Amino acid sequence: MHKQWYQRRVRGAEREKLQARHDKEVAGLKATVVELNQALSQALAEGTSRSAHAGSGGVFHLYAEEKRRMEEQVRHINGENHKLRARVKKLMEELQEKEDSMEEEIERVKEHTTATWDEQYRSWMNKTEQKMSFLRQSNENMQGFLIKNARHLPFGATDELKIFNEYGEKVTVFQ
Repeated sequence: MHKQWYQRRVRGAEREKLQARHDKEVAGLKATVVELNQALSQALAEGTSRSAHAGSGGVFHLYAEEKRRMEEQVRHINGENHKLRARVKKLMEELQEKEDSMEEEIERVKEHTTATWDEQYRSWMNKTEQKMSFLRQSNENMQGFLIKNARHLPFGATDELKIFNEYGEKVTVFQ
């Protein structure tokens, strides 16, 4: 049980690290977009629109290039995120299957143990009852023998002869 908790905790920590890294990269890209928008706004405000449209060195060209690069990074990050989410989902399903199989195994072992112990207990009780019955019968036979043959015992022996019935009451030998 502790191992499963630890594994879930490790997976959760790994997922949190990946999510934090993803969030950090997205925040960085958003900050870059904001900076580029501010630079573009500033360039337009200064009246450099002619130089902005001029050739490959213009601000618009740089902005478009940076935007394309950032979009590619976002697609790449989203693809990684999708793969990681699929992996997490697969791992969670596998974990659930393993937990279910473990629960079934535990139930099977419990049932087997209960059945085995019940069977052993019944067997032990039967043997104990048989022994008790044998001892009870032997005791009754011994009492009967002593009662029948008490007359033939020496007088001194009968004084110390103590016979009890099954309720613990003293039985009189001489009637």
